[in-house]
Amino acid sequence: MNIVFWGETHRSGTTANYTAMAGILPHLCPDRKIVCGSLQRERCEDSALFLWDAGVCSPAGQKKLLLTADLVVVNFEPQDYDGMEQFFLRHMYLEKRMVYLYANCIGTPEPDVLNRVYRVDEGQIGIVRYNAAYDCALKRGLGSSFIAEEYGSARSSRNQEFIDGLVKAADRILREVCKIDKTGHVW
Repeated sequence: MNIVFWGETHRSGTTANYTAMAGILPHLCPDRKIVCGSLQRERCEDSALFLWDAGVCSPAGQKKLLLTADLVVVNFEPQDYDGMEQFFLRHMYLEKRMVYLYANCIGTPEPDVLNRVYRVDEGQIGIVRYNAAYDCALKRGLGSSFIAEEYGSARSSRNQEFIDGLVKAADRILREVCKIDKTGHVW
C-alpha cells in the first residue's frame, strides 16, 4: 500500500511529518513492514506500507506519486487558509482516501475549518504539535530515531504531548489504511 505525504505549499511540514510517521508506525504495527521511499516492491509482502515524501520530488514526480497513491496524507500549516483553498481548488481530481495533518502546531489549531468549510470528516484530521527537540533532531538527520527513543521512554517525558499527538495522527492514517486494504490483513 502506497501512502504519499504531500503539501500544497512550501514548508507545510511534509518531510517532518513523513519522518515522524516513519518513526512511530513500526511501534504501532510491529508485525508489518514499513518501507520508506523504495521502489523495490517486488521484494516486499503485500502487507507492507510504503511511505513516500512527495515534498522532495519534482512537480512531475509529485503528480505521479499522487496518482499512484492508495492514501494521500495532506499537510497544512495552521491558519494556512490560502494553502487549503488552493489544495481543494487544484486537486479534487485525486479522488483518493486522504488524511489531513496540521503540522508544527503551536497553540490550538482550528481543525473545524476543514470540517466546516470543506466537509472533511473530523476522523481524517490529525494534529502534530511543534516540538523543538524533534526539530533539532530532524535537522541533524535523527528524526526517526528521536521518535523511537521518545516513544519508548517513560510516560512522563517532556515530549509526551508531542508523541501522543503523533500516535493519534498515525492512528487516523491506520484507520484509513484499514478501509482501503484489500489483502485482508489486520492492522
